[in-house]
Amino acid sequence: GASYVTTTMTFWGLEVKPGKGPTSANMDGRPLVVKQAVLASTAEKLSGSSTLEVSVGKGGKKYILCRLSAGKTEQWPLDMVFTPEEEVSFTVSGSTAVHLIGFLDEFDDEDDFDDEDDEMMLGGDDEDDESDEEDDDGKRVIKMAGNGRRMDDDDDDDDDDDDD
Repeated sequence: GASYVTTTMTFWGLEVKPGKGPTSANMDGRPLVVKQAVLASTAEKLSGSSTLEVSVGKGGKKYILCRLSAGKTEQWPLDMVFTPEEEVSFTVSGSTAVHLIGFLDEFDDEDDFDDEDDEMMLGGDDEDDESDEEDDDGKRVIKMAGNGRRMDDDDDDDDDDDDD
């Protein structure tokens, strides 16, 4: 079976109503990833607009995340990550409440990614040393791509030309 697969992400949602004070995000002690803001109305015809703001910490400055407008921009993708220590809250001004949708993550996932990053960095040390030598010859070198592979593999032909 699939018993070895563990779910580390949990659905998270919050309705932020206009005209109220800041609405705190209950993170249950876990990192929060907010993925979407949507005008929260089931009405056939929406009207007006709503501005969603975020603040971090008690009495923190408010920052606008998005402005949603009926018939134009009724939802907006976000990719905001908050830690439980940040005490994040959201405020809406305008005519319609906003639903925020995302997920609660686990801290352990970050540790797994850090291990992979460390291995990539260790594996990339030899390549970096070669790149530094090539760089001294005045060549433009792109050291690493996002996937951890070198992007300058085609430059090997240039090395032969330099020796002539």
